[in-house]
Amino acid sequence: MTTNPSPRTEHEQHHAARAMALRHDSEHRTFNVVLASLYELWQLSTFVSWADEALLMDVRASEDINLLLTLRPDTLDLPELCWLFTNFFQFGAGAACLRLTNAQSRLPAEPPRKDLLSAFAEQVHNYLDLFDVPAIVKYLVREVDRAHLDVVLRRVPCPEHDPDGFERHLRICMDCIRLTYIDDSFKRLVALHPSATTTKNTKRTTQ
Repeated sequence: MTTNPSPRTEHEQHHAARAMALRHDSEHRTFNVVLASLYELWQLSTFVSWADEALLMDVRASEDINLLLTLRPDTLDLPELCWLFTNFFQFGAGAACLRLTNAQSRLPAEPPRKDLLSAFAEQVHNYLDLFDVPAIVKYLVREVDRAHLDVVLRRVPCPEHDPDGFERHLRICMDCIRLTYIDDSFKRLVALHPSATTTKNTKRTTQ
């Protein structure tokens, strides 16, 4: 009588071990987040989608919005996400309550790695491309300075060589984004619906 496991048993053991390893790995990438408003939830789901693997919301009645966020491997980590919350999203409650699911205290905020900052800036500008950014900037400031013009022209300072300029650039972007959330009249409808241009041209031709 042999005690060696069958090939199928070995395969099942390997599968179970791999599933356990993946579950353990995801626990280190899963965070509890508490947000104070739907605007904060919208910002998170819109501008961190490139790094998020899963986002679950606690639907129980509460003044705050409780989330369970799992980030993709090799993207943002907890200190980096906390830094984005504090510096750009300005999530007071979220930054204070952001923590690993199995941790009792949160880690200090740290600036994200330069490539991740560039990915975040790309996500931000991809959103702003749907709007009339020059009109938004003119609405926000009386005189357009160099920093605001760079936002209009999509000229993003290098986060490595000009970190202060990069942070200022993204803060201006976030001011623009906040305005689009409040007032969507700046939206480029033609960009969103290219057929609108065709329809207008057809009507002009037939008249």
